[in-house]
Amino acid sequence: MVKRVVVASVILGWFSAITLISIKSPVSETKEASLAVDGPDKAHLLNYWMIHDRAEGRIPYERLHHAKVDEISARRQTEADFIWTNWDTKLPGRGRVVFYHKPSQTLFTGSVTGGLWKNTNYANNGPWDTVDDFDGASVNCMAQDPNDQNTLYIGTGESFTAFVNYRESTALGSGIFKSTDAGNSWTKIPGTEKFYFVNDMVVRNESGASVIYVAAGSGSYRVRDFISEGLYRSADQGSTWTEVLPYVTGTSEQYAVADLELTSSNRLYAATQRNINEKGGGVIWYSDNGTTWSSYKGFANFTASMPGWFAGRAVVRHAPSNPAHVYALFTRGVYNSLLQLRDYVTELRQSKDAGVTWTVVPLPENWANIPWHALSLAVDPANENKIVIGGLDIFVLNNTQAEGITPLSWIRASDWFTMYYLYDPSIPEEEKEILAKQYVHGDIHDLNFFNGNPDDMLITTDGGVFLTNDMGATVSPDPEPPNQGLPAFRQLNNALNTTQYYYARIHPGKGVSKVVGGTQDNGCIYVDNDNGEETMISGGDGGYCFWDSDHPDIKISTVYGNGFFIHRGNETFSFGVVNGLFINPMDYDDQANLLYTNAATSSFGGLFPQLKTRYYDTLEIVNVNKFLLTDDHGLDTVSFIKLKAGLKEAITAIKLSKYSPGSDKTAIIGTESGKIFKLTGLPKSVKAVRIDNSKLPAGYISSVDIGADENTFLATISNFGLPSVWVTYNGGTTWRNLDNDLPDMPVRWGLFNPFDDKKVVIATEAGVWGLENTVLTDVNWKSYNHGLPSTRVDMIDIRKSDSTILAVTHGHGLWTGKLDQGPVVTDVFPEPVVTSVEDKAPARIFVYPNPATDIITVKGAPISRIVFRTLAGRKIETLRVEQSQADIRHIQKGVYIIELLDADNRFVRSQKLLKR
Repeated sequence: MVKRVVVASVILGWFSAITLISIKSPVSETKEASLAVDGPDKAHLLNYWMIHDRAEGRIPYERLHHAKVDEISARRQTEADFIWTNWDTKLPGRGRVVFYHKPSQTLFTGSVTGGLWKNTNYANNGPWDTVDDFDGASVNCMAQDPNDQNTLYIGTGESFTAFVNYRESTALGSGIFKSTDAGNSWTKIPGTEKFYFVNDMVVRNESGASVIYVAAGSGSYRVRDFISEGLYRSADQGSTWTEVLPYVTGTSEQYAVADLELTSSNRLYAATQRNINEKGGGVIWYSDNGTTWSSYKGFANFTASMPGWFAGRAVVRHAPSNPAHVYALFTRGVYNSLLQLRDYVTELRQSKDAGVTWTVVPLPENWANIPWHALSLAVDPANENKIVIGGLDIFVLNNTQAEGITPLSWIRASDWFTMYYLYDPSIPEEEKEILAKQYVHGDIHDLNFFNGNPDDMLITTDGGVFLTNDMGATVSPDPEPPNQGLPAFRQLNNALNTTQYYYARIHPGKGVSKVVGGTQDNGCIYVDNDNGEETMISGGDGGYCFWDSDHPDIKISTVYGNGFFIHRGNETFSFGVVNGLFINPMDYDDQANLLYTNAATSSFGGLFPQLKTRYYDTLEIVNVNKFLLTDDHGLDTVSFIKLKAGLKEAITAIKLSKYSPGSDKTAIIGTESGKIFKLTGLPKSVKAVRIDNSKLPAGYISSVDIGADENTFLATISNFGLPSVWVTYNGGTTWRNLDNDLPDMPVRWGLFNPFDDKKVVIATEAGVWGLENTVLTDVNWKSYNHGLPSTRVDMIDIRKSDSTILAVTHGHGLWTGKLDQGPVVTDVFPEPVVTSVEDKAPARIFVYPNPATDIITVKGAPISRIVFRTLAGRKIETLRVEQSQADIRHIQKGVYIIELLDADNRFVRSQKLLKR
């Protein structure tokens, strides 16, 4: 028997060593070796470095707004229709709010980059429906007019997740919206466009008038386009707004308000977080008229007495049965080694005199591991002394007035880790049915008693919406006698397609509707769309995933950095190494069974000096053969290969050539500063040659692709303000920018059309676009978004065997369509040569006639020589051009690539020529 070597390691954070253990299924590790600790802040940091305008040092979202307007216009003008179909999902993405509209018995939920959804049959787990005009939006909060139950409001923009850099967040909002027909149609309130982050909002009845209060977490930051932080009041339906809180003590700065609470006695509370200058966190304000305010600053003052610590976010709730009984959760934070201010400590206080004095209530241990991201609180509507809190899990305290309360007094009502058991194929279905009742997805954002019933609670999480109808179950921490009862939870996620994918690959088999992909918050997911099967195959924040085309039963998934999972049947083998980006670029050679990945850690959150490591200028190779009992090429399970290219930055894009063998593999790599290298001789005799010739801008290379030969390359750059799409057909001697009329927006992925490398398809911040002729200079980009939501698309995959294209969205799940970019480009037209960002397009240069039989003429610029090459790139002959003409009668019939050279023998352009 051949002894099997299985490599595994803890994926909780970074890895300090490689450990050898055997894993039989995705959940065989202990909770301490958890795969579900996610990194929402790391995701935002990496996204910032990928897309920010490097000249301005910010993300210019006003340009993204224009890009989305252009995309909507472009989709109306184009006839292209890929017949997109949204795949079913059982694992939705992050939700921030759930709202119950009692008159219509309709649930609404708002997701991050996934828009607004409603459900009129939630009791039977009916499917969710999207609400029009909110594609790609981050819906953060909802409010109802107390004087008209059919008038609803929505606030957009999520500030909590990125926290210290939320003003550079993908989850930026677009204002406040109003509905007067119970949420069937919505209109943006004019003048609220600069409310980019609405943390919370309420509508208060003031002598019969409906007055709106908005907690704005924004502030002046690099661009003067944000409304200032604060608490804003409007008594005229949003026509005008007034900031009502005093300045932070000793400053001329406004408070950043995180949370609002309107009590049954009509008192309004406002809880703060740190403002843009890290001041004013942890304060509870209250008012009975909306204009005169008092405050409790005990927690803020307490934290201020602790050197190095800062008061952070606060959440406030009252007891419906006694409006004078108020509870508040507070956080405080400290700078970490990367100079990021993060909140780690939480505290709970209660007031029985309507916010005047407060006492501490001990909290359970480790209940909220990232409270700046996930922090929630609810009070039993019938029992002022029973409270529910949510962070990583849900905890219940039955009596806040009991003597001797300790962390052990709390009952843990849900268990996020149960998620892994639910997707473990080795666990019987009857056991899963029991376990499912304990499961609520980790990172809880909203706890909402509804119907005034202590049994009915809605929960919003990083994995969608959950419901229990027995939250009032008797609970006791005392096992003797065994009278502990726990609520049973169930998911309400039917067709809630809000999953935030980063990367996915479609099954290589023709007509097979299977995908494996990596997501934010929900690990790596395997989807069999035909059979309605969806399962998490590895946890954490999922990254790149691959199928092995030789053995499609073998899948590879990854978790942040370089954490790997090899899946073969029901067996999973996992391991990891200390390096990599948060979502780490890589490519898989499924013939040699070798995975090539970036090894540098620096772009974990950008070019942090603190993260510079010896893994610069290095490729990591993972030898999957070790798990397949095949030829391992004499390589270790993990190898590090120095490129000797002088790189002092991370590799951000990798593409392996399909034209070279695994023992002498060619690859193209791109970096975070616009460099592109061609690698040959992988895996053992690697040679790196820089081929961008310093002609590309110093931006983040988000993807690279290889066309019909190893001299045809496509590169995309994801930063605002830089030319985004670049192509070379001569191995990098010259590069052309293809932006033409493409809006200024992040381009996250690009592929050549597999049937014609004179066509390209790209994934952008505003959907999928295509260029149907890269030779002509005046061809417009087409929107391929008929049937797609107007949303961020992180990646595309194309299966040539049946022309299937997969769109991988970050907020609206997976979509497939039929790739159709029209006929193959057979006519050869002139193209200018643009060899750098600064070059201006010269006059049109072209060769005619084409097809040709004897004499060809060059028009548009002086050309001295024409080089004839085969389509494979082999040089045939060089002809001299005299008086703009060349005699080709002796050239054999066929199709050639011709290169035009100027008087100094410098390359000008190339094109195809048919000799008859």
